[in-house]
Amino acid sequence: MKTIILGNGFDLSLNFPTSYKDFIASTDFASNLWSGMPLAYGVGSHPSNLFRYIQSKAAEDPRWTDIEKLLSEYSKKGEASISARRGSASVPNVSTQEIYGYYEQLKNSLRDYLRSIKFQEKANRSSLAYSFLSAISGYNGADLSVLSFNYTLPEKIFPELNLKGKIVNIHGNIESDIILGINDSGLYDSSYSYMVKTKDYVSQLSLVREKILEADELVIFGHSLGETDRDYFQNTLPFLHKRVIIITKNVFSREEIRNELMSINAYHVRDNAEWYFTEQGANIVIL
Repeated sequence: MKTIILGNGFDLSLNFPTSYKDFIASTDFASNLWSGMPLAYGVGSHPSNLFRYIQSKAAEDPRWTDIEKLLSEYSKKGEASISARRGSASVPNVSTQEIYGYYEQLKNSLRDYLRSIKFQEKANRSSLAYSFLSAISGYNGADLSVLSFNYTLPEKIFPELNLKGKIVNIHGNIESDIILGINDSGLYDSSYSYMVKTKDYVSQLSLVREKILEADELVIFGHSLGETDRDYFQNTLPFLHKRVIIITKNVFSREEIRNELMSINAYHVRDNAEWYFTEQGANIVIL
């Protein structure tokens, strides 16, 4: 059994502008910066406006362009209690429902942005990611599972390939609802329980864990294995005794992933476990 896990780096390899950085720079994001705040307070400046919060953090440090990581920090710091004090009697207190409203706006705006991308025009069919999709298209065995953490639908973008039913979107897709939020194992203010990604998708969590543990070979392409998806990996990767191939963009992303693996005690070579790192420009036998 072979399991392939696809992250946003896979879509970026296809030349799709699907990063959080791209979204933050879009009009879909910008149109929400000024919503819900009275002029008397300074429009959009309050931390209950998640769009303003994300923009300000991303401006401080490029590493904060990971929206899910920002949501995790937001929930840990108890921004809801801070947001309840707007500092002026003329400005009504913010409610948990208001922050929830911004959270829903954030998800919908991200989905709208992704829907607006002209994927077929932008697609790089000479990329390693497309070669992966071509190989998946031509593979008819029952011993392959492809789990995508992206919202895109390759079967719709590349009609020339036979991908229908071959890729499972773990976090939903742009034609339905999308999952955006924090992991269940992190520490967060209970006011933000609605942001927990696995809250209503326990079956997807079980599916990922099952497919990782039963795989004879695990291939990870473009997934950072970071904190925001730790629920899927911290109870599986440390216990693998199989071959693991991790495809990264470059040496810098490789080191970041190694650090993530060490943080969950998963980067090791023991018994039958084999860990391989390779970059996208390398020659790779896919299937």
